[in-house]
Amino acid sequence: MKNIKIEIKYIINSFDSFIGKKVYCSGRISSVRKMRDSIFADLFAKDSIIQIKISRLKNNEIIYPGDLIEVFGVCSYTQKKEKTIFVDKINFINKWQANKPFKHLNNSNYHPLKSFVLYKYKNIYLANLIRNNIRKFFYQNDFFEVQTPILSNRYNGGRSFPVISSYLNEKIGFNRTTMEERMQALIGSGFENIFQIGSIFRSGKEKTFLEGYSIKLDFEVCKKLIQDMLSFVILGLIEQGLDKNNQIAIDLINKKWVNIDFYNGAAKYLNVKNSLKKFNTQLVSELKELKIINNKKISPESLADKIANEVFKKINKPVIINGFPSWSSPLYKIDKKFNYKLKRSRFYIPGQDGGFEIGSQENDFKRFEHNINEQNKIWNLSEDDERLMDSDLKDIISAGLPDMIGFALSPDRILKIWVDDPTIDSYE
Repeated sequence: MKNIKIEIKYIINSFDSFIGKKVYCSGRISSVRKMRDSIFADLFAKDSIIQIKISRLKNNEIIYPGDLIEVFGVCSYTQKKEKTIFVDKINFINKWQANKPFKHLNNSNYHPLKSFVLYKYKNIYLANLIRNNIRKFFYQNDFFEVQTPILSNRYNGGRSFPVISSYLNEKIGFNRTTMEERMQALIGSGFENIFQIGSIFRSGKEKTFLEGYSIKLDFEVCKKLIQDMLSFVILGLIEQGLDKNNQIAIDLINKKWVNIDFYNGAAKYLNVKNSLKKFNTQLVSELKELKIINNKKISPESLADKIANEVFKKINKPVIINGFPSWSSPLYKIDKKFNYKLKRSRFYIPGQDGGFEIGSQENDFKRFEHNINEQNKIWNLSEDDERLMDSDLKDIISAGLPDMIGFALSPDRILKIWVDDPTIDSYE
């Protein structure tokens, strides 16, 4: 009879049913202890560890932490009542050959090698659950999933610098820094609700993105949709075994958001002057004096991040910031009813720099082009700056697009509610 490999987690959870029976499993050695004529070691795979006992190794082989092995043995308890596999046979799938000791990985910044250690599995597993729950939510809300090209012939626009891709020393195109231009083209071709989970190339920490567009939702309804989506995803994670005692998670499930205005919110919660009517050096200077920011040269987005985190410290609730200044982005419509502020909001999960973006997309080409030119003046870009070249986004908007709401966020930010990890990308 062919041996059937069993997951370590299943062996541990059903250990008593395996007592006296032979099992076959595989994993990576995390630690080794020699005791008299025997070797005890911890074998892990995914998020589980089991002890193994080895009486002898053939051909004078030596087992080290980091070795990838498969074992055949009998399940039993030790004298100390420890669940253990008493190994009859061991095969080395691969020996640990890195020039860095395996035991140092937990305390060192070895990037790709850190994927070999046990605790990283939780991040990868949770990231998978988050994306699956996001997909489930949008499928239930009549959204269609799409995948747009990662490589394009032309720069896709925006403030981010173009990311050039080369092969054999020849430029072959631009990696996308955003998904919006192709997704907006799909909206223009007749799709009504679409979303995408994929890769972007503008940050060393944040590589996975969710972006979506709809012509069927207005701005306030779409804000509610994002709150519902985060509630659905986090509730799903808790139902799948995560800690229920996290207050931030509970607030997000119950949609306990606090809405604040970009200016008035700073005035109300952070003791800056109520007289501020527009984004200017006065606001930045006051926030610098309060030590909320360190540098006067700061974008509205970064400033909003700082305000959101400071407000959270005061009220201990997730924050939505509304009413961004009109020049902070050429991609959003201006709301004339509210002092020409943008129809744009950012959702902030406490403790994170960076929010979840939602806004009414600008589709008037003349207005869009005017906004681009005005923003270029603010940036003080030189005439040969790559960001001034023609872009696919300009062409797509000029073709004529319907009114639409867009949203964008990094799914892996949700991980930071539970996982204390300096990186955002769960695979880093």
